[in-house]
Amino acid sequence: MAATELQDGIAFISTFPPRQCGIGTFCNSLVSACAPHTGGRLRMLIAALDDPRADYDYPELVRYRIDEGNRVNYVEAAEFLNFNNVRAVSVQHEFGLFGGADGAYVLDLLRELRCPIITTCHTILDAPSPGQREVMKELIVLSQRLVVMTRLGNEFLRDEYDAPPEKILVIPHGVPELPLVEPDHYKAQFGVEGRPVLLTFGLLNKGKGIEYALRALPPVVREHPNLCY
Repeated sequence: MAATELQDGIAFISTFPPRQCGIGTFCNSLVSACAPHTGGRLRMLIAALDDPRADYDYPELVRYRIDEGNRVNYVEAAEFLNFNNVRAVSVQHEFGLFGGADGAYVLDLLRELRCPIITTCHTILDAPSPGQREVMKELIVLSQRLVVMTRLGNEFLRDEYDAPPEKILVIPHGVPELPLVEPDHYKAQFGVEGRPVLLTFGLLNKGKGIEYALRALPPVVREHPNLCY
């Protein structure tokens, strides 16, 4: 589903708020960080991976909704971006995010684009299935740059997928810039001041492995009874 056409932009292909997804939150922060550096010459636009069963009230930045399970819609999204003279596309890649076997539908979109592609690899599997390997290897071929967040991700791309080293950029994930405050200021609000606290981050959903951490905690708490989690 297309919205008003937009010329001279940088496009981001990702989930996007208000859809609840850690990748969408990351993309939102990325767009906010990139926008001031265009000097007002380029506008940001989002091609959002959409669940048609939900009625998301997207912001104006979302100019196209991609039905994640509709293969034809991916090609139509590429046509929309090409028509609007998008100068570069940033893809937020995560297995399970895109439709098709092993998320292969995103390749239909990228093959049709007429601009440079920068792919941020949020998860790089060190033991992929044959299908996952083929998707990743074509993604590497189609991308002018591959962004990873750790040196280990860099190694996986080179060693497991034969990615050209010159394509890879290591850019740490980063966090929002917040003023430095003594931890006890916030701990006091929860009645745990003066105690060590274990935290996790990101959207809580299946696949995060939180259950393994919870199962491991009883012996840790016996050893450190002052621990909060």
